[in-house]
Amino acid sequence: LGPAADDAHRVVSPLALPCRVPFDRRFVFAGLADRMSTFGQARRLWMHWERPALATYTGGHVGFFWSAEVKRFVDDALSASYQRRAA
Repeated sequence: LGPAADDAHRVVSPLALPCRVPFDRRFVFAGLADRMSTFGQARRLWMHWERPALATYTGGHVGFFWSAEVKRFVDDALSASYQRRAA
């Protein structure tokens, strides 16, 4: 949309600042058919965050609620993060 829109959105963009979350606690999942928050946007975030664990599913914006792959990915991410913190 141009430089003015870029400036306006910069204050809420996760791409505007370095990620402060430790790499081993970064996780991204994205819907390949999402038209509201596109896979391209998720991919840019994934690259900005130095390519952490990534899961995709074939659904759209809220399809992750019914995705077994996403549920497993989130469960594994939370378990791994908890185990690292407890150690």
